[in-house]
Amino acid sequence: MCFWCGVMKIAERSGMTEMLAKLLRPILKVIFKKEGRDKESLGSIVMNITANMMGISNAATPFGIKAMENMQKLNPNKDTASNDMALFLVINAACIQFIPTTVISIRAATGSQNPAEIIITAIITTASAAIVGIISCKILQKYF
Repeated sequence: MCFWCGVMKIAERSGMTEMLAKLLRPILKVIFKKEGRDKESLGSIVMNITANMMGISNAATPFGIKAMENMQKLNPNKDTASNDMALFLVINAACIQFIPTTVISIRAATGSQNPAEIIITAIITTASAAIVGIISCKILQKYF
């Protein structure tokens, strides 16, 4: 985990995470309605999603925990997850991945001629899963 946190620091310093954050913030401000729009929460959410998109989920974990803690502070019902918390969990579980590092490394270890050839397929699949997850969550939020 320390290694991936270091990779995230390099990505931060290079400006890669800020570039992705600029792209994500307007979208996330529309998706999240209450607790997730808080500046601290949104910052952690952006970093978590950015790390997941780059395929370094170990670096995403601390940001995800921090985002949930920040949203819980603003949650009026302390014994139940808020709609924004549930939505964040869905986004985390079905996050778009630009670089599926685990699958690429498994394919490389098993002797694949081109282990990275699945990148386009992975982007399409994870984007579809994220869209279906977000839409489902938004529909179900009306009833729960």
